[in-house]
Amino acid sequence: MPARQVTPAAGAAPEPAPAPVPAAAAARDLALARIAAVSRQLRTPFWFSHESAALIWGCPLWTAPATTHIIQTVQPSDHGERSLTRHAMALVPADRRVLRGVPVTSLERTVVDCLRQLAPRDALVLADGALRLGADAEALRARVDALAGGRGVVGARTVLDHADGRAESPWETFVRYLLLRHGLPRPELQIPIHTRLGWFRADLGWLAFKLLIEVDGFVKYSTSDDPARVVFEEKRRHDAIVEEGWGILRVTAADARRERELIGRVCARLPPAATAHLTPVRGW
Repeated sequence: MPARQVTPAAGAAPEPAPAPVPAAAAARDLALARIAAVSRQLRTPFWFSHESAALIWGCPLWTAPATTHIIQTVQPSDHGERSLTRHAMALVPADRRVLRGVPVTSLERTVVDCLRQLAPRDALVLADGALRLGADAEALRARVDALAGGRGVVGARTVLDHADGRAESPWETFVRYLLLRHGLPRPELQIPIHTRLGWFRADLGWLAFKLLIEVDGFVKYSTSDDPARVVFEEKRRHDAIVEEGWGILRVTAADARRERELIGRVCARLPPAATAHLTPVRGW
């Protein structure tokens, strides 16, 4: 299909550039170290909550929390250091867990607490990861619906409407978030493709348009004992999929940082009818 210029949805300001991976990993390690320190020091009953609980559960976070969150059922007399955020509120027994010896809010309670205060991109990354870990989608929606009128409920409901546990990495979620943010048709995830070499799975794309998006990273190349072999096999896979009539658009972290350019590339590969009336997700 000839390339054509399509203007991305108006009014959608570019996202801040994602943090470099090493810096993000260091921030996550620091957040976990703070959690461990709090666990050793506090003597009054408490449960790790919000993004801190999400880290303990193993949920992906786009940005590691700069503060450690805990829930206490009584108002503390001394708030202590700034790196500790205390939430004084009731916590029913069903929302209390002990995970690897650490008191923490239940997975569903953790997700809802986070979705009510995180930015949409960050919230979608967490929600996708939580569903992948086994969070109950219907239980999450029921919890949010029960909070009707509360702070952050509309945003949390919107995120849950678009969350998908099939996303296998935060970067896949981020690319999908950008597509939805600019009003592109909702893509399918983990699309099975049959070729002469067997079955393959593509990260996301549109069956109706036979267009796939592959979110590429350097991990599979840099961790292999034979990077040249990995590149060779990837090329064979690519060619076999293209032979079946599929288009493939590869997206790297650097591409995702250039948001409008990426959306223009995607729009140029879609039929005019698919991009004639873009409807961005409300609030994103």
